Amino acid sequence: MTNFVTGSIPSKFLLAGALVFGPLCHAQPVEGQPIGDFRAFFQSIHPITAGPIVDADLDVHCRARIDDAHVSFIGTDPDEILIVALTGRRFSNPEKNLLFRVPPGGPPRGGTRDWGYIFDRNYDGRVDYLVFLDGVNAVVPDDWEGELPNLTQRFTGRELREIVLPNSRPVFWHMGDDNFDGEHDAVAASFRNLDNGWMDGWINARDTDFDGRYEFCMAFERTFVAMMGLCEGTADGYEVPGRRISGLMKVPPDPGGLLPLINEGAAECELTGESFFAR
Repeated sequence: MTNFVTGSIPSKFLLAGALVFGPLCHAQPVEGQPIGDFRAFFQSIHPITAGPIVDADLDVHCRARIDDAHVSFIGTDPDEILIVALTGRRFSNPEKNLLFRVPPGGPPRGGTRDWGYIFDRNYDGRVDYLVFLDGVNAVVPDDWEGELPNLTQRFTGRELREIVLPNSRPVFWHMGDDNFDGEHDAVAASFRNLDNGWMDGWINARDTDFDGRYEFCMAFERTFVAMMGLCEGTADGYEVPGRRISGLMKVPPDPGGLLPLINEGAAECELTGESFFAR
């Protein structure tokens, strides 16, 4: 059984931070069907989501107009596309227009946070792993000990300077297509503690047998440091008591959505398996 997982990310894309990873559910092999490994790929590329890309000269290498969206494919070279942006207007300067951080004066004019990292793990010219920006949030560090200021209440300027701002960073949600059929079958998203407002864990949901129905969901503390337990299934999807899932309207998301839209743009741009960064 072939398992498509790329190698390491070059240092020009890496950021400070390490991943502490707990057990996740693996997809079940389907006879004659190669599968990706959501767990392993998450672990290999999660470090790039710790902040802005450094030492990278980014350019828009192709644009496609799909309905009302401009789908822009961005990278350091035409054969190293790593980012997709979905905007209502065209733009030409990724470093200026993509919101990697929130500057002191607020988002720049024309800035967008509707962007994410994209990967083609099986070299078929279609995106099968998406890491999309949720926003900039205060995140509990994996090794944090002690009290945290309550973000749902008033806190001091000292707490803001010494605790909140140093632990605020871009937060992304992950979506995978592990059987490469064009539809998502795995997601991971962080969640917010409703008592104190901090992002303090992750949810991972899977369609492990690729039948179109998600049947596995687990909640984890911080960045998969320890299992909290199974999620609660509701009529609207999975939930975690006392937490609000961030970035996704619900887990699992509805079929379709961003992956088909991005891949329609990739087809219009005539991208191939050699166009994407994954190697």
